[in-house]
Amino acid sequence: MQTHISILCICLMSGFIPLKTSQVNGNENGVNGNENGTNGIDTFLGNFHFSADNFLEKFGYMEMPKSEGNISHSAESRERAVRLFQEYYGLTVSGIMDKNTIVQMKRPRCGVPDMGKGSPNGPAPFTAPGYKWNKNIISWKTTRYSRKLPSSTQRFAFENSFKKWSDVTPLKFEYTNGDPDIEIYFARGNHGDGVGNSFDGPGRVLAHAYYPTDGGTHFDEDEKWVFGGNANDGIDLEVVAAHEFGHALGLGHSNNPDSLMYPAYRFQSQGWKLHYDDIVGIQSLYGSPSETSTPPMTVPSVRQTPRRRPTTQSMTTHRSVTRTTQITSNFPDTTIKPNLPGGTCNLTFDAITLGLNGNTYAFRNMEVYKLGNAGMAPGYPKKSYDVFPKAPQNPSAAFHALNHVYIIKGRRLWRYTNFKLDDQYPKEVRNMPSRQRINFAFTYKNHWGDEQIYLFGDTHFWEFNKYTDDVLPRYKLPISSYWTGVPNSPDAGIQWTDNYIYLFKGSKYIKMDPRKRRVIAGYPKDIAPSWIRGVCNSVPK
Repeated sequence: MQTHISILCICLMSGFIPLKTSQVNGNENGVNGNENGTNGIDTFLGNFHFSADNFLEKFGYMEMPKSEGNISHSAESRERAVRLFQEYYGLTVSGIMDKNTIVQMKRPRCGVPDMGKGSPNGPAPFTAPGYKWNKNIISWKTTRYSRKLPSSTQRFAFENSFKKWSDVTPLKFEYTNGDPDIEIYFARGNHGDGVGNSFDGPGRVLAHAYYPTDGGTHFDEDEKWVFGGNANDGIDLEVVAAHEFGHALGLGHSNNPDSLMYPAYRFQSQGWKLHYDDIVGIQSLYGSPSETSTPPMTVPSVRQTPRRRPTTQSMTTHRSVTRTTQITSNFPDTTIKPNLPGGTCNLTFDAITLGLNGNTYAFRNMEVYKLGNAGMAPGYPKKSYDVFPKAPQNPSAAFHALNHVYIIKGRRLWRYTNFKLDDQYPKEVRNMPSRQRINFAFTYKNHWGDEQIYLFGDTHFWEFNKYTDDVLPRYKLPISSYWTGVPNSPDAGIQWTDNYIYLFKGSKYIKMDPRKRRVIAGYPKDIAPSWIRGVCNSVPK
């Protein structure tokens, strides 16, 4: 498992924007310029030359070169990348490099890829679980202070920053003279974190931090660091430190611009507080101050990596989840057929997923069942391949994301748009686990509205990258550590329209709170959830 890092930075890179004349047409939404767009962009960005391709590669919207040298991108791939960027930041989605798009690209921001796909060593989507401290007392130490402020002022700023997090969690932060959990220092240029993570002088890269269990937090000495004051005085050390400490505690970025964990730096007035997003994120990791802390468990061996520095580009994991307390499931080892009003129900499905118009599709053997608010749709069940052409029988998993329905069997992936099999599918899924079968998958929609797809095996789970159609490399985590109460080898799972997660095994099911990642009291149950009862009498016993 490699070390991960996040950088809060201004990214203005050398080069030119390779755009067609139609994309820089000089209208109110465009940027004036010649055929390559260089004149208008030079005017717009001042003295900085800006490469849109480099930007889109760096932040995961287009493929990065696998070796030194440039990579040739088609007009279609470039337009798709711009559309993804615009969608991610809530801009008008046009696929054209208009003024608002360039303004957003120019803003001070984190150096971590947005899409987690720009590099084969890149991070997962920012809310993926896996990184937290398994203790509530965390030590810190500053080993090299800045010359821009008195050391006592810097220490006070750091204490204030830590307090933002300790006020809303059971965490306590203690200064130490020994080996700290979080080591803080100021540096210039290449400071041992790899060339790609070098600081670059005033006004660009501000700081970066490593995720648990490293926690190293570094600040660019060339910045004009201030404590308090006004927005024009310089970069507020307390605000940047609080952001970086969020990473050092295991948080990724929020796409809410009011959140402290938003990628871009934003000055905060005196007395500022954490945003709701920040509080929900950190409490999903460590709980609230009033919660009784659970005994820490040993970090899984896959997470036990030595303290080291990255040798490639900056990296991060993302907003982690829940406690790591293992709870034994009450699921039986054999299938029980409970008696329901109207008959017996066997809930053994191969896969369940949402689809178009809020309907639910449950796969079993060679058939698919369509469920809606009124129960099972007329004419169902049907053969799976009559609804989803060329669909496999007994699929391993199914899920819905980006307006597509995905079906997995073994290492192969089928993708459907409006019930039509997309071109180039089915295809092999890269990095698919080879020693564990996939039992189920579901799309988890977090409280920012971002969709994450989790694939569950017998004892471990993985995250699927919906933009690249592969499993995130080196992402393998024990189910018992991060999903409290989930049984081994469930049959199917889904996050339904009520936002709760339902997992099925045999004739029982559990209902999970997606924010706390734990089973709701009173589960597992024999009685089928109301939205699936319409299929109960149609499933062969």
